[in-house]
Amino acid sequence: MKKIVTGVGLLIAGAILTLSVFITTTGAMTILTSWYTQLGRFWSAMVEINVAGVFVVAIILMILGVAAIILGNREHGEKE
Repeated sequence: MKKIVTGVGLLIAGAILTLSVFITTTGAMTILTSWYTQLGRFWSAMVEINVAGVFVVAIILMILGVAAIILGNREHGEKE
C-alpha cells in the first residue's frame, strides 16, 4: 500500500511540475523572436528559458510514479 501512495504522490508531483513548465513556456513564447524550425516554437522557447531539464525531471517523476503504482498493485494482489 505504501508503494501505491508513493506512486500517486510522484505522479501528482510530476504532473504539477509538467503543468508549471508548460505555463512558463507559453508565457515565454510571447517574447520569442525567432525559433528553430526543427524544434518548433514551443520547444525552442523551452530551451531558451532553460526549463527543458525540469521537464525531463517531471517526466521521470511521472514514469517512476506509474511504475511504483504498478509494483504496489502487483504486490497487493499477491498478498490476497
